[in-house]
Amino acid sequence: MAKPGSADGRLLRATNRGRWLRWRRLDGPPARLRSAALPSPTPDDARDGANRRNLADHPTEPDYRFTLANERTFLAYERTAIGLVAAALAVLHLLDPDWPQRLLGGLLIAAGAVAAVGGYLRFRSVDRAIRAGGTLPANPTAHLLAIAVLICLVAAAISVLA
Repeated sequence: MAKPGSADGRLLRATNRGRWLRWRRLDGPPARLRSAALPSPTPDDARDGANRRNLADHPTEPDYRFTLANERTFLAYERTAIGLVAAALAVLHLLDPDWPQRLLGGLLIAAGAVAAVGGYLRFRSVDRAIRAGGTLPANPTAHLLAIAVLICLVAAAISVLA
């Protein structure tokens, strides 16, 4: 399907890649590859650039699917934290009160705190990025949590062997 054109009169063609319908130019490579042949910006382009800057300065309501996905990820971190704290309570109450079990319980509680606090900080930073329309920030929470669980596994092995 082709439509008569865009603002500069070039033919456009609809392509369906994935789930979204995109219009592609029929007259050569994409605009990002034609740096020398780009027309000079029009006043409309300047206004669009100013609008993009204003959108970045003033967060807008994003697509609800992104917000819901971010909330699901946050709740997964919180469920992990609850599970780690429950495991710590089980270790502290059901096993002998020797130092290896106390160490394991304390490490499980610390891992739960890492999951809870790190999940919240990740949720807030991703929410800010989604609302500003920017890229998602890097977040070390998953790496920290993996290291904390690995340390808990080592402490559990020490608890069993001691």
